[in-house]
Amino acid sequence: MCLEDKKRIFLKQVQVNVIEEACGNALRASLQHSGTYSNAVADRSSFQNSLKESLRRELEIYHYGVSEEDHLDRIQSLASNLSGTYSDILKNGRFRIGIAQKALNLYLKIAWCLNADFATPPHCPIDRGVLNHAGIYANWTQLDSLEIYKDWILGLKRKSVASGASSLSAWELGIWIPG
Repeated sequence: MCLEDKKRIFLKQVQVNVIEEACGNALRASLQHSGTYSNAVADRSSFQNSLKESLRRELEIYHYGVSEEDHLDRIQSLASNLSGTYSDILKNGRFRIGIAQKALNLYLKIAWCLNADFATPPHCPIDRGVLNHAGIYANWTQLDSLEIYKDWILGLKRKSVASGASSLSAWELGIWIPG
């Protein structure tokens, strides 16, 4: 099965047809069951709106591609900026790296699948399935270290190269849509 067919199947599975639907999907996938908030009654809407707005601003920057170092800086900035503003409702006052990378990487993956002209994302969304597939047994929702994230990316890239995939993003898409 070709990459474009896998992209279409993925979009059908996540029920996203246009980029405007991508933010909601990325937030649900990254925040649901992640233990992001400090308590169950916290007003989450302002935080979620800020996260959506942050993701939307990134889309234009990523359209033609960014370096891996710039991508790492953007994940760190996303986590730090939202932590600074919303520490009162976040567990341990932090929007963790693991949650930030999942939201940003999934949003970029959806944009890439929707638009053939969108650059291939530098990383894929990292979650338990992706980590386990690469033989990494860790909890992505608890990750709050950019150094450990970089180690995971190296492990995933080794697995991606060994599989013959054209990119880390194509490899991850092949995990979910085999064939």
